Amino acid sequence: MAMILADQFGVDREKLIKMAIIHDLGEIFTGDIVWIRGNVIDIENEEIKNWWKKQESKKYFNIIGKTDEYMAIFKELTERKSVEADIFWQLDKLEMAIQL
Repeated sequence: MAMILADQFGVDREKLIKMAIIHDLGEIFTGDIVWIRGNVIDIENEEIKNWWKKQESKKYFNIIGKTDEYMAIFKELTERKSVEADIFWQLDKLEMAIQL
């Protein structure tokens, strides 16, 4: 979805695809756990999940020599600091709805 819809939203396709891959890579270690129920966010569990994602993903980023680049994207994604990050989180919700 990131690859196809990036052009429709007029955002950086490569960055959006990297965000999706980095997010899914992290879920290899934490699972795809729903942390948000309605308007309530379990901040403590979200921080634990992101910490594990960061630690485990960093190991693999080191292997391929892209630690700085990919960790910057990971940070941007988790802090929701860009249009691409906002769009990614909407696509993540859409993907969940499609699976349902």
